Amino acid sequence: QYTPGRVEPSSVLETPQGKPEGVSPKYWYQRYRLFSKFDEGIRMDPEGWFSVTPEALSIHQAERCACNCMVDAFGGVGGNSVQLAQTCEAVIATELDPVRVSMARHNAQVYQVASKVDFVLGDFLSLGPRVRADGVFLSPPWGGPKYIESELYDLNWLEPVDGFKLLECAESISEDVAFYLPRNVDLHQVISLASGRPCEVEFNFFHSKLKAITLYFGRFANITNETKIAEIPRKLQQKVSIRPSMKQNISKKSVH
Repeated sequence: QYTPGRVEPSSVLETPQGKPEGVSPKYWYQRYRLFSKFDEGIRMDPEGWFSVTPEALSIHQAERCACNCMVDAFGGVGGNSVQLAQTCEAVIATELDPVRVSMARHNAQVYQVASKVDFVLGDFLSLGPRVRADGVFLSPPWGGPKYIESELYDLNWLEPVDGFKLLECAESISEDVAFYLPRNVDLHQVISLASGRPCEVEFNFFHSKLKAITLYFGRFANITNETKIAEIPRKLQQKVSIRPSMKQNISKKSVH
């Protein structure tokens, strides 16, 4: 059994009151959507501005993933970790970058959940098989904001390895997995990824606009015998043919 270790916080500057240099106005205007407590000293690096899950969605995902011990496989600056700590007894957040680990630790202190999160400096793919937990949250790098320029996002573009290998690593810890993916992900690949597993495909909307897709596996999947395919967006209908046998595995969720 792997016992998570802690790293010492690095010296990081507080987020300035004005827009930081190099941050686009688009992301700056959305800062409170990323962290409602932004003005209380939230810290982010340049990548965090476009990779943090919007807080309303991370709260929803955390509610779906409530369990005893949860792994946040790609912790980043802590956007998902701080919300998972609200619904789980303990969170193990792995991250390769020591500066991001320090930022995530600080942000967890802002949200008063630092005592519930073990911040681990290391590679999830290496640490995963040694971790014991009840569930895994996967929010791997999508390759930067240019992902949306493609009509269909290929699971092989995920970093550091493709989506199939990531899920395999996560399932070495637990069958209960949440997988956060781009809104334009190839749904044919999602069907292959599920490969007979209990899987719920959730379309995450903000103000009637599709933001992302979250897959839920194992006990996190809310699957019943009722058909839940209503209101699949037209653009997505054009990208994948939904067979009757698949309907019970697909749902739509709006997050405001």
